[in-house]
Amino acid sequence: MKSARGFTLLEVLVTLLVMGFTTTGLLQLLVYGGRQYDGLARGWKQREALSSLRRTCREAVMSGRGSALTPEFADAFLKRIGNRLRLSVLTVRACSPRAWFVQVKLFEDANLNGHEDRGEAIPLTTWCFCERGEPS
Repeated sequence: MKSARGFTLLEVLVTLLVMGFTTTGLLQLLVYGGRQYDGLARGWKQREALSSLRRTCREAVMSGRGSALTPEFADAFLKRIGNRLRLSVLTVRACSPRAWFVQVKLFEDANLNGHEDRGEAIPLTTWCFCERGEPS
């Protein structure tokens, strides 16, 4: 009598268990990597939007339109860029005859409700710009 050799049920179950652990670990690494990438991309987009807002404010002050810097202007600009940054407070103060301080408080609207919620605030940013005068 010849017996057929194969894998026992216990060997098959242990193999499936090890394969399951390996697959689960690899999937968790993939998800973690995706979250890391999303976090890096979101930070890059925030910095780009803040830089664009700073350039726009600087151009307005340099061209002598410092009074045109309103919260509506900045909020419309951020919405036009198309990211999740929203304006909370914009303060514009004339310091000397040709210098302007611009303070911007932004928040990242993570849940897209249009309101600043807990944990969405971005640190206050202050810029100082000077109007361009006549060449001497």
